[in-house]
Amino acid sequence: MRPHLTLVQGGFLKNTEEYLLSIPGIADASVWLHDDQIMANVIVLEGYDYDERMLKTFCARELGLPSTPSTISLRHARLKVA
Repeated sequence: MRPHLTLVQGGFLKNTEEYLLSIPGIADASVWLHDDQIMANVIVLEGYDYDERMLKTFCARELGLPSTPSTISLRHARLKVA
């Protein structure tokens, strides 16, 4: 990884993660760099029908392509009520 990109990408990563977490039905999100590519993992709550393409489109529209993950892995989870 090029060191000068780390600082720039760090801001993008935080913005991308915060944006993903703001989407209704996203219970958790993590975003990281791998070989200069932004990657993301999200947990989608039951009842929400998001897919990778949809979330990438949301990110591109709201954040722009430089902050859009190249890969988003999704896991689905049920909300547990205590």
